[in-house]
Amino acid sequence: MALLDEHTPDLIISDMHIGQELGQDFYTLVKDRPALATVPFMFLTSTVPRELRELARGPHGADRFITRPIDNVLLLAEIESCLALQPGR
Repeated sequence: MALLDEHTPDLIISDMHIGQELGQDFYTLVKDRPALATVPFMFLTSTVPRELRELARGPHGADRFITRPIDNVLLLAEIESCLALQPGR
């Protein structure tokens, strides 16, 4: 989070499971910061569909979910699609 306070990225890509924590917790921390609220967010996951449905609901839903195994062409297309969501692009 300290790096995100110093530099606003064009896109954030996070795994759903970060060590002992959930990517959803990281997502909430990111989206609660006004400077990061509009930054597109993508999850990489191999989790069950129930978890994906829960994350897609509510006031903040991730822009994309990429499931493993990851297809490189699909991943690049999704990154381009998310980057196009940013204002001014």
